Amino acid sequence: MRPTRSIRRTASVVTAVVTTLALGAPATATGASPRTTGVGVQSTTGYEVTGDWNGDGIDTPGIFDRSTATWYLRNSNSTGIANITFVYGNANDTGYPVVGDWDGNGTDTVGLVRGDNWQLRNSHTTGTADIAIRYGNGMPAHRPVTGDWNGDGIDTPGVFQASSGTWYLRNSNTTGNANISFDYGNAGESGFPVVGDWDGNGTDTVGLVRGDKWQLRNSHTTGTAHVSFAYASSPPVTWPLPGDWNGDGSDTAGAVAPADVSVWYLRNSNTTGVAHVTFSYGFDPS
Repeated sequence: MRPTRSIRRTASVVTAVVTTLALGAPATATGASPRTTGVGVQSTTGYEVTGDWNGDGIDTPGIFDRSTATWYLRNSNSTGIANITFVYGNANDTGYPVVGDWDGNGTDTVGLVRGDNWQLRNSHTTGTADIAIRYGNGMPAHRPVTGDWNGDGIDTPGVFQASSGTWYLRNSNTTGNANISFDYGNAGESGFPVVGDWDGNGTDTVGLVRGDKWQLRNSHTTGTAHVSFAYASSPPVTWPLPGDWNGDGSDTAGAVAPADVSVWYLRNSNTTGVAHVTFSYGFDPS
């Protein structure tokens, strides 16, 4: 997701369950869910996502309220209101939110994946898709992910097939077959897929989060994890969302606790330890 470049930019991902958005006038987020990614973690009325919304090299939070198809994006990793608010999608949209730098301009923007239909937008504004492609087969077991798989500065689609533990990555935002495919994970994988530039080499690779165990790989090949550590266990229940939180060019672990007024716990290294940055933004379960 430039990467964010995991969105440098974050290829993000999905799950979880909370309640309503506490968004006041333009978007009063009291507090705070694949970049990733670009993908998002799901709450009852929407998703939490991360991206570099202003091109400063730092990933920050966002909220997609699917009930109104409104996106609330914040430009700093701190409690406060949204800096950017716009509508993209349909009310009660069933699409899966994705984030990435689709045009290589250094800024992450949003998209929606409905089945195998990818609808990507190049600006933080209301409108129709700037890029519309078909990729994947739209099956529920196929999770969309996004990343810069070849280091060209452009985020493109991928799919993780949990039933076989297979990743299918494409190097352009066009309809077609995977350019890269490999197995990483188990057949019937229950881990949460994540994407990021773990080693700062300008290319996004994949990982799995099983409970609090992060298993990250630095190449698009079958094998064991290159980086393994524990981060963000329950309680409270947390959902993984990696990103480049300090602009050093490497994506690191992050987690959101949606049942705890959406508190974000961000760490600046892929190692076991406590959060370096903690704040609230977005969903309020009360």
